[in-house]
Amino acid sequence: MPRVFFLTINVLSHDSELFLSKCFAAVASNNFTYHLLSMVKEYCIKNEVNFKDLKPLLEKTIEVALNEDPYMEQTGPANRADNTLIEKQVNELKDFENLLEIYEIFTKQIIKKHHHEL
Repeated sequence: MPRVFFLTINVLSHDSELFLSKCFAAVASNNFTYHLLSMVKEYCIKNEVNFKDLKPLLEKTIEVALNEDPYMEQTGPANRADNTLIEKQVNELKDFENLLEIYEIFTKQIIKKHHHEL
């Protein structure tokens, strides 16, 4: 049975723009993260990588994102515009169509944002 977490949103009306904004922020940060992690877990299983080994990295990422500016803390090949590594990673994901699609979208947006094109 899936775990259900209730987010308390302190607003007067469920019809308010603030409520809708908070709901979207919750969906984007929670539901999209679960979806991404489920695909990463599938990738790990198929490549004999222990998904739980990512726990320290994931915990640190969330801690930093909550306490610092996530934009300033962005790392990785897209942030560095390391096209050689990006190409290798794209090739690595050829059998993971959905994960590849998200990888390409995120990579494109990170490059644009961090190189002032977005």
